[in-house]
Amino acid sequence: MRAPAFLLVLSVACLGCASEFNTVRLQRSAGSEILTLRTQHYLRTDDNHVQELERGERRAEIKASKTKTPDGTTPVTLSIALRLYDDDPMPGVALQLAGGEVAATVTVTAWQVRELREKVTVLDTGQRAHNNAALTSEVQAQTGYITFGKPTAAGAVARAWKVYSADALANDRVLAALQNGQGLKMLIPLGSWQAQIEFKPDELKAWQRFVKGQIDKVVD
Repeated sequence: MRAPAFLLVLSVACLGCASEFNTVRLQRSAGSEILTLRTQHYLRTDDNHVQELERGERRAEIKASKTKTPDGTTPVTLSIALRLYDDDPMPGVALQLAGGEVAATVTVTAWQVRELREKVTVLDTGQRAHNNAALTSEVQAQTGYITFGKPTAAGAVARAWKVYSADALANDRVLAALQNGQGLKMLIPLGSWQAQIEFKPDELKAWQRFVKGQIDKVVD
């Protein structure tokens, strides 16, 4: 299994690389054609946005690939990676596609897990609750989410993650859900609650193109 992008590049700037995501690619090699698509998503959990400011946002990445050879076409393989906090419970293996015209279940193989640690730069206004009553949390004066004052200092914060990776075969029902999924969500069991991937319109359009075999870019 190829490592997802956030295993290879820790820079936040890479998360929005337009050429890397939401692009249906066709790669020709030795008589075969490989169609691929990668999308990256915010992973919604408990809506504790203050914790997200402190610890970073949980993320998900989905990659699809389909190979066509002179002998036929392989099934579509989905490679799913979840970047969770290091103390989050292990995700379940039955992921539900819901909210669209077609519901489907994506059953992944056993999750592979690896630890990921990073340091991120934090900007700080220097203000705290004792000198600014409007501050309800220390993180309101930090990082790119500064809501009070201007940054006066910078530092580094260590963050610890666990990245879960697994593959699944996409059957016809899963492909139909991805193709007809207005308002589509992927629900992932996570202990006593569910994590949720929401597909934005541009991501849904990319999945529709992939299922239909419409190519955005050819790579030889």
